[in-house]
Amino acid sequence: MVPGVSAEPASGASSTSQPQGLSQSLPLQQPAGIEGRLSHVHSLPPEILGEVFMQLHLLPAEDLDANCPKFAHATAMFTVASVCKLWRAAALGRAGLWSRRIVFDFTELHKSGPRNEHWLLYLRTYLIRARVRPLCLYAIGLAFHSDWEGSAGQHAWRQILDALPRCVRFTLHVYPTDGTGDLLPLSFNIATPFLEEFALLAITPSNAGARYSSHGCGTFLPNAPRLRKLFLRYPMPRYITWTPFPALEELDFEACLTEPHRADLLDILPACEHISMLEICQTDTRWIDAARYLQKRSNSTSTLPNLRKLIDVSDQLVMVGQYAPLLARSCPGLQTLNLKAYAGTRAEVRAAGTLGANITTLDITFSRDAFNSPPRGILPKLLDALPALEELAYTCVRFCAADFEPLCAPAARTGRWTAPRLQRIKCRIVLLYSLEWVQTVWQLVRFVKTRTETAGQPGPLRVFEIDDSQFTKREDRMPEWLLAVIARLLRRVPEDDV
Repeated sequence: MVPGVSAEPASGASSTSQPQGLSQSLPLQQPAGIEGRLSHVHSLPPEILGEVFMQLHLLPAEDLDANCPKFAHATAMFTVASVCKLWRAAALGRAGLWSRRIVFDFTELHKSGPRNEHWLLYLRTYLIRARVRPLCLYAIGLAFHSDWEGSAGQHAWRQILDALPRCVRFTLHVYPTDGTGDLLPLSFNIATPFLEEFALLAITPSNAGARYSSHGCGTFLPNAPRLRKLFLRYPMPRYITWTPFPALEELDFEACLTEPHRADLLDILPACEHISMLEICQTDTRWIDAARYLQKRSNSTSTLPNLRKLIDVSDQLVMVGQYAPLLARSCPGLQTLNLKAYAGTRAEVRAAGTLGANITTLDITFSRDAFNSPPRGILPKLLDALPALEELAYTCVRFCAADFEPLCAPAARTGRWTAPRLQRIKCRIVLLYSLEWVQTVWQLVRFVKTRTETAGQPGPLRVFEIDDSQFTKREDRMPEWLLAVIARLLRRVPEDDV
């Protein structure tokens, strides 16, 4: 029962804890259908009804309740269990209906209020009806604070932590407290034998309330043999002990180099040696010498032999550049590099060259240079640093002639082609500089023509996709004749080569 929504008590035998406004009596059977005849639904066995109810979890939350999508599925579960005794028996008999998605908000439970008991009853009801089924729990609230002793917030925390060993998926959005109480990660010194996905996110800025206790140590998820995905966007203390995660495949970590008491990537990587995907989010590093700091802490001999994909979602500085030497040494199989931002700086090109021996796929969300600087062509130097690159994807790009001219012929000094193995280019948002529109179009066509005609080196260009459908004005879109020319040139590549 979502607080504020009428529903039935947690168990049929208990009526004293029933929220106000709940109807005690449910009809004995499904209401009559057309012309007074029983509905065909009434003839379905409870097992079939339970399977039908399970399909509610597949519906988008907005379709179930556009006004309160967060609890739309919870409202649907309690609604079908309140129609009649037949539906109630089918709903309560299907434990997976209650374990598939548990959403709980305990943001205000540290304060006294008349609705606190409703929230706690709502969570207890879900946990009871899920029985022994593994849980998928999504919670949002404040990090635990010692001042909450005896409050509903403390009881909510106790129920959440008691349920964690049963969870398959656990997601917690946290508002860090501004007090000096124990930080949240210390509370996760719990064995989780079934846990496969764990996410811990700070809603407020990462440095809000980041006060670290100077006493004691804690082990983070000490026994999680099935954990496959770990998502940490929270100020984790450095004194946390990380035990190995033998089945971990994906790690998303918020790195920080400015706070000496906060954990960074070098602290957690030794416990994640089997990951195949690493996503890094960086906090501000303007006030320290990141290179000198990393040099002092980069003596680790740990390796990531299975790492294939590296994602940098930092807004200001390129975290990949700061960790490039370490990652190049410990990740020999790295093949895919995703960058949220690329500005064409020397540091970025140098970092790409350090990592780029085996990188075959490069995905860039947007380029700041394209919108803040005059056109100077930032792609060639980056592509030259990635000799094995086969696929380039750009979400937001503004082309200029200097982006394609160096790619149409081998370099005069070395005689080498830039990105000789490049076969696929996919661009989602494309703009052309108006001041050199003709030159850019001409160099683009020349690039495609060159890469589809040459035999041997470089290899033939197979795909060049341009998607600018988001622009409503025709003058903002690529000319249709240009797209037709590109398509015709690409069709000249022999089928055997494709």
